[in-house]
Order: sequence, then C-alpha cells, then structure tokens
Amino acid sequence: MRPCRENPSNIAQRFAPWMSKAAPQPDEIVDKQPQENDGEQETSGHKRILCRQCLQLITTAAECIEIQGSHQHTFSNPAGLLFQIGCFRRAGGCVMASAPEAQWSWFPGFSWQVVLCSSCATHLGWCYTGSGDFFYGLILHRLLQES
Repeated sequence: MRPCRENPSNIAQRFAPWMSKAAPQPDEIVDKQPQENDGEQETSGHKRILCRQCLQLITTAAECIEIQGSHQHTFSNPAGLLFQIGCFRRAGGCVMASAPEAQWSWFPGFSWQVVLCSSCATHLGWCYTGSGDFFYGLILHRLLQES
C-alpha cells in the first residue's frame, strides 16, 4: 500500500467538517493531565514516536496503554485489509479525519474516527471513543520510534 501523497491542505478541505488542528477530546472526558501544544509533547526522557513518512512527533512510549489486555492488536477490516495497531492514551500529532462511526468497531462499545498525521496527512489509525473514555489505535508499521 502506498502512503497518501495528497497535499494536506486538499485533505483539510475535503474533511473540513471533522478535522481540527489537534485531535479534540470529547466533552464528557475530563483529562487531568497537561494538554499537548500543536503536536509537541513533553517527552520527559520517554522515547518519541514519529510518523514514518514525515518524522512528525505523534506520541511517546509513555502513552502506550493496554486495551482488552494488550497494547498490540491485529485486526482485519471489512475489505480484508490486515492492520497491526498499538493502543495509546494520547496522540497529539494526529488530526481527526472522519465522523464517528460505531459500525465495524474492533472494540465493542467504542466508536471510531480515522486519524491522520497532522503534518503529511498519512493515515495513522483511529481514535476510539466510548464508555466515557477514549484512546488511539495507531498502525504500528506507519510509526517510527526514536532510539
């Protein structure tokens, strides 16, 4: 599969009803931790996780979480495409690119939205919202962890 080479401004126009500079947090979720600033995150010694396409900061290793007992999951979509994703609490380098959708969710009780790299618009995964919580399922081979 080839990465998206479309100009990010064209994508922004096409998905304008849903996209924002930073991935929004649902109103019902009150997060007590400091917010990311334009995709920049406090790394505090944690390894940075970047978009493999453009090297934009997406998140850090400190944001790795377990959902349904595991950080990594492998799923296939209705078209039969296989995805290996990792779960993250925050992904400040992503932007939403679709309306919430409950059908075909890989995580029961959660709706999903497509997320793109905020710099190059590569499809990086999905944001899952439900049960008063949210998390990101990011496609692992589209990310690069700094060593």
